[in-house]
Amino acid sequence: MREVIVTRRHAVFGSLLLALAGFLADCSPPVGSADIHYRIFYRGNGQASGSAPVDSKWYSTGDNAVVLENSGALVNAFKVFDGWNTGSDGSGTSYLPGQPLLVRLNNVFLYAFWYVNGGVVTTFAGSGVAGPADGIGTAASFNSPESLASDQAGNLYVADMNGNSIRKITPSGVVSTLAGTGAAGSADGAASAATFLEPTAVAVDASGNVYVGDAGNNKVRMVSADGVVSTLAGNGAAGFADGAAASAMFWFNGVGVGVAVDGAGNVYVGDYYNNRIRKISGGVVSTLAGSATPGSADGTGASASFNGPSGIVVDSSGNIYVADYANHAVRKVAPGGLVTTLSGGFANPHSVGVDSAGNVYVADVGTNLIGKISGSAVTTLAGSGTPASVDGTGTSASFNVPAGVAVDRLGHVYVAEQNGNVIRLIQ
Repeated sequence: MREVIVTRRHAVFGSLLLALAGFLADCSPPVGSADIHYRIFYRGNGQASGSAPVDSKWYSTGDNAVVLENSGALVNAFKVFDGWNTGSDGSGTSYLPGQPLLVRLNNVFLYAFWYVNGGVVTTFAGSGVAGPADGIGTAASFNSPESLASDQAGNLYVADMNGNSIRKITPSGVVSTLAGTGAAGSADGAASAATFLEPTAVAVDASGNVYVGDAGNNKVRMVSADGVVSTLAGNGAAGFADGAAASAMFWFNGVGVGVAVDGAGNVYVGDYYNNRIRKISGGVVSTLAGSATPGSADGTGASASFNGPSGIVVDSSGNIYVADYANHAVRKVAPGGLVTTLSGGFANPHSVGVDSAGNVYVADVGTNLIGKISGSAVTTLAGSGTPASVDGTGTSASFNVPAGVAVDRLGHVYVAEQNGNVIRLIQ
């Protein structure tokens, strides 16, 4: 009996040694890499669900590592991911995804940092005076900014409707003109020489290509990452026709059309007067959902109906959210074309945005409010209802026709204020 006990103890001890060896192998530099000493470990820091990213690289002292993205894997209920911090309490050094991190003499632990969007509204860019001026923050000017989109680097893109141009704003607030001369037209070509006519929608893909709902031209245009404007779809005539992109027809007529792009590069269009959600893929335009008859019916494909679909956005799962303007509702279109009503009770929802946690933000031009849909709960994130450009917190702030809304990768909410000619930030 004693021998059996000793054998079991040896087996347990052997298992512990194996486990320890595995741990040391994971925490020790590869064999033959004497100069590589350190790792970077990511921690969720109280996340409700998901897992932290893993950096499997080894670093030497003096190396510059690149801080990893959260990519939405970590989700903290009712809170927004706001980057990483070397202190679990947020008191250390903060890093945004993509930033360089200098490795020194030890392993680095980065903790997810979270904040609750408290509805604090500030003016991010724009003087409030209509114009085309580039510049920093409030030194720049816009002319009826209608729509917003954010890329993975935190840059904003603005469809500047009456400016007939597409503008870009860096995270630090530097405003430049990405494409368009400011003159009305439909000329393709180099971004600095191309022309638009009342662009009212904008989206951006992971490669940096920007898609434009050129409402006055009844076309969907594209500004490539290398600065060339082309016509993606639409022959310019107002009407309805699916088929080859060059001969397809949309019916925008200068109103707030919607454009969005998914992770596979498929482009979706909220076709306002045709009451349909269209899809552009592989040079072909098709109808994903809706019919010529305006209505509010849920259903799949053509059995569903819309009434003036305006701004749209796609989440990471491929679900499309639609500001169904004349139905006073926000609708959801699943990847297979199933349409459901997410929430009603809005006045005139003009644009929608979505964050990594699935919260949907609504720019309601009928009430001058920014709404938030979290599950079945609908709340007012910010706005007093009075048409004015007033900074403040929650309902003490005011908007003057909030036509566009977008959420960046960190959960910051931006609003394009059409009549105020400014871009607002809510955090």
